[in-house]
Amino acid sequence: MKNKILHLLNIIIFKYIYLSVLFPIVVIIIIDCLSNFKLFETFISQSSNMSNLAGISGTFIGFLLTAATIYLSLPLDSKFKVWFIKHEHHKIFVKNILFGTIFFMVPIISWICNLEILNIIGIYCFIAGCLEVLVSMYYIYHLITKQKS
Repeated sequence: MKNKILHLLNIIIFKYIYLSVLFPIVVIIIIDCLSNFKLFETFISQSSNMSNLAGISGTFIGFLLTAATIYLSLPLDSKFKVWFIKHEHHKIFVKNILFGTIFFMVPIISWICNLEILNIIGIYCFIAGCLEVLVSMYYIYHLITKQKS
């Protein structure tokens, strides 16, 4: 019974971690839109900040592609990777890599176009991309550490 509960808890944590990590972006957007505080107005006013953000975004795209390479290089016959595929976490992980890359492309495009509204969207996408990187790190950590099982 204890093993079944732990197994169920593991499945729930893995499947719903994605939603719990992306929740902060919704909170940040709501706070920024509903308040007069305007969190990112000062950041956008300096053009060098957007170029730095684009550079960091490119670095994170490289990390996400490296995480995808690590995932693809692990053998299919390990218990954990079989479990990972059985419970369809590989779909979440691949979507995570894809959406993270797309989110990080927006700040790069906004830096190239240099439009104010696109810069604001670029900052939100950068935050969402950072959260995607956190999920990728979590999955890669568990894939590598439980590879011996």
